[in-house]
Amino acid sequence: GVPPTEALAGAFDTDERGLEKELRLYSQRDIFSHLESPVSIEVDLPVTLQRMSHADVLYRLGDLLAQQDESRQEAKDYFEAAVEVEPRHGLSWSALGVLAEQHARWVAARSFHDRAVANSPDDFLVQYRAGVFLLERGRDIDGAVIALERATELAPRFGPAWVELTTAHRASGQRGPEVIVAAETAHRLSPTRDDITLDLLRLYLAADRRDAALDLVGASFTGSSGSRERAWSIVADNDLEHVRLLLAEGRLDDAGKRLDLAQGLIADTAAPAAFLQRVESLRSDLELLRFGRRYEEAIDLHERGEDGAARTILVDLLGDLPPERQVQAIESMLRVIDGEPDAPRGGSRASSTIGISSDDIQEYNRRMARHDLAGARALLYDLQLRARPDEYEWIDRQLAEIGVIEDYNRFVERYNLAVDQFN
Repeated sequence: GVPPTEALAGAFDTDERGLEKELRLYSQRDIFSHLESPVSIEVDLPVTLQRMSHADVLYRLGDLLAQQDESRQEAKDYFEAAVEVEPRHGLSWSALGVLAEQHARWVAARSFHDRAVANSPDDFLVQYRAGVFLLERGRDIDGAVIALERATELAPRFGPAWVELTTAHRASGQRGPEVIVAAETAHRLSPTRDDITLDLLRLYLAADRRDAALDLVGASFTGSSGSRERAWSIVADNDLEHVRLLLAEGRLDDAGKRLDLAQGLIADTAAPAAFLQRVESLRSDLELLRFGRRYEEAIDLHERGEDGAARTILVDLLGDLPPERQVQAIESMLRVIDGEPDAPRGGSRASSTIGISSDDIQEYNRRMARHDLAGARALLYDLQLRARPDEYEWIDRQLAEIGVIEDYNRFVERYNLAVDQFN
């Protein structure tokens, strides 16, 4: 018998106008993941009403309870009642499979999902749930790919299926265009999810599609500067890996260009010290390899009797103001060309004049490019035995870099172990 205005004031401690003001303030707060897209269309959508079967009603009730609390026994009771009424009700078998997974009953879950797919092969949710189970617990990657591909065919705009399909393709070792298509579709359907965007970014980089990766970063992460900086660092790290591979292959000009690109990406960001150290280390390797190549060229010219051309190269190298160890090598070679009495006879190659040769640097980068950290460290220890005193700093810098990489690898192993234990 209380008037509506008094009932409202008693329930919310405010009047209708105050409640509306609070609602407007709440709805305008940026707390939802959303995408603004102005749309103005006129449509005429016919609606067809039809009665649900008894099994469908039982499933819907069970699903409603499961959404509220996955552990509620009543949800399971409704699903079991549904398959008792209709033994071929695939969605209910699928829901029972999900409940079995939550209790780590893997054999029962596999059985439920198999029955669900057999009875409802054209239901996208049945296929999706079965695919996720096979991917995460069923140890059947090929089966997961088949189920998830079927789910995306049945519901092309169901984003989670594309996300899981991307994961399944990668787990199967797929490196073809299918995995990128799946990741691109997942990103298009969920453009505000940074994890999906970063996954696509890594796939672009793995396929050596750097321009596509840069375009993706430029168009994404509009609301998160931290995620954007992380994305740029991923691209820059990939550049450094390519630099190491190019150095190992002796493609010095390409390595120099890629290293400049990496530095350009992080020029305006707060790059971590470890990254800057890697850039400095690779730059040092590049300069030493360039010196070694030109120095060897001068020696070859001298051995062919072309002393004038050899001298020109050596004088040019001196003009670059190289480190003291390289200056000594150049001056030694110039004395050889001039025929001075105290010049070294034979063995004037860079590898004998300089403790660490260009071949040594190249072999080190080969091992690092293969992620053979133990082999790279063993080579550095060997080089310590014959390095000149002014080369110890270079060796120490490489050993420190290996230590940083090993620490990160141990962190990833511990993280993966914790995730496995949690699952």
